[in-house]
Order: sequence, then structure tokens, then C-alpha cells
Amino acid sequence: MLASILRAASVKVSWISTISARIGTLEIDTGAHTTTPLPFMLQSFLRRMVRDGDTHAVLEVTSHGIAQNRIWGIPFKVAVLTNVTPEHLDYHGTYDAYLRTKVRLLQKAQRHGGIAVINRDDGSFAHVRPMLGENVIIYGEQPDVQIRATDIVERQDGSDFVMQTPAGSV
Repeated sequence: MLASILRAASVKVSWISTISARIGTLEIDTGAHTTTPLPFMLQSFLRRMVRDGDTHAVLEVTSHGIAQNRIWGIPFKVAVLTNVTPEHLDYHGTYDAYLRTKVRLLQKAQRHGGIAVINRDDGSFAHVRPMLGENVIIYGEQPDVQIRATDIVERQDGSDFVMQTPAGSV
């Protein structure tokens, strides 16, 4: 979704996700649905994005990728946390350890002068917010957020909504 928004704004962007990597018009299978590729492959994709003239990269980053330092050396400017569910407790051991691992990505962005974006509607919000500095954007359906989704319509092939921001609705 983020890459689509950036492309609609005429930003030159590529992405790496669970499904594949997309660099320009080339779609690349990252193998076995590995969301965050191993560092060599990840850096190779990023190098190719830069060589092809991209100014932005959208990376889907897993807690495994964070814990295994697959994103080491990447200076994130924006990090978004959509939700924290107890799906990887087999790897992290406890919900708290899993949560703290995910928060490391947000903190990494803040250390690089970037922004952490968090979901007010997720059950982890009350735990995550105190772990972050000042550069935080809060989104969700609640009225007390900076970016609010309203008029949500869910369909089989996606969803539509109105995004309300301090600058207006889109």
C-alpha cells in the first residue's frame, strides 16, 4: 500500500515484501516467501534500486529479520508498526521479547532522525508508545490520532477508505 501511495505521488520507489521484490518493472522472487531476505541479498536489491534511480524503498521487515540483524546498516527514515500479534512466540519466547524486537525498528528510524508510525487501534499501542521518542505519528480509526481512516469499505480485492490528515482528507 505504501509503495502504491508513493507511486501515485510520482515517487520512484521499489519494494521488498513477503510476496516478492519489485525493482522498477522487474519482479523478483525472493525465495520461500522470505519477507526480509538475508543481508547480502537485501543489500544487493537495495544497491540495484539505487542504480535504477529509485529515491525510496519500501521494505516489509519481520521480527526475525530485526532479531537476526538482517537490516543492519540501513538508515530507515520512516518505520511503521501495523500490529503485534502472538504469532512468533516460538522464536521470541515471550510476547514482551517479540514486542521489544519489533520496537527496535521504530527506534532505529528515530535514531536516524526519522519517524516512527504506530497504530492506535492495535492492542500493543499502550506498550509501544512509551518506548518511543518524540518523532511519532499515530494512525488509526480513533478520533485522537494524527492520521485517521474513516468510511472504510472492505472488499475481496482490497479496501477503500478516506484518510484524514492535518492537511485535509484524501
